[in-house]
Amino acid sequence: MPGNQLAESKKSSSISREHYHSLCCQPNVFSHGALELTFKALRYSAPSLALQIQNVMAGNALPSPEPSIQSKFVNIQKIQKHFVVDWPSEKVSKVIRILGDQTPPKLPGDQIIRRALLQDWMYLGRSLMTDEHI
Repeated sequence: MPGNQLAESKKSSSISREHYHSLCCQPNVFSHGALELTFKALRYSAPSLALQIQNVMAGNALPSPEPSIQSKFVNIQKIQKHFVVDWPSEKVSKVIRILGDQTPPKLPGDQIIRRALLQDWMYLGRSLMTDEHI
């Protein structure tokens, strides 16, 4: 059923805010920011995986609920994009292993971000074992 939700949302250029948020809560939907952080964390230790992350970000994003506003400081629309990561469990487990094996960042804030990123990927990995993703 959730797969149908994603197919229906890709057909329309805009969806309701509630539907958008329900899609973004799926384990295999990552924000542009999370994918960008994953890319930066993997680019030296696993360049081929980092390239695949970039390919996901270059693909089709979920339709947004409404047109995003532009800020003079940040491209808000870019930040609000969410992407479906439709990878096999082996590839997801490789990302988890590499992120988990890396030396923790020195700054406490960076440590929290890295831990949250690792938790997102682990959430996807667990969902692949139970097939609960869109």
